[in-house]
Amino acid sequence: MNAIGKYLKQILPFRNKYSIFTDGSHKEKWGSWAFVVVQKHKIVFESSGRVRNTNSHRMEFQAAIEALKYLKKGSRAHFYCDSKVLIDCFKPPQTRPHISADQLRTIDALLINRDVSWKWVKAHSGVSYNERCDELCRKARES
Repeated sequence: MNAIGKYLKQILPFRNKYSIFTDGSHKEKWGSWAFVVVQKHKIVFESSGRVRNTNSHRMEFQAAIEALKYLKKGSRAHFYCDSKVLIDCFKPPQTRPHISADQLRTIDALLINRDVSWKWVKAHSGVSYNERCDELCRKARES
């Protein structure tokens, strides 16, 4: 982080620390996304949706977009995701896949005035909130 970034991080009044778990999936012609917002070890919000004729990468990115839209400006959150493709977009050196360039531009715009960190979690490994996202994705896809 450069000097300006460090300075802004110190002076901006970030609040509302959340843990946000996201997931995306795809099966046959339907894709789905979901996110779960956790504060003080309790789920405070969750959402999901489905999209026709897409792929799993786009759904992982869409889950992050929808979660960032939920997150108010000035908020701080730790995002947990089982998509290494998404997580790698925010780790140096940043590798930006061309498959979701439009979604990455949306994510970049939504990150303004939000203090967000990204962490990878292994899928289907017993992380309860990640498992909840997986369940929400399945239900959305089947609805």
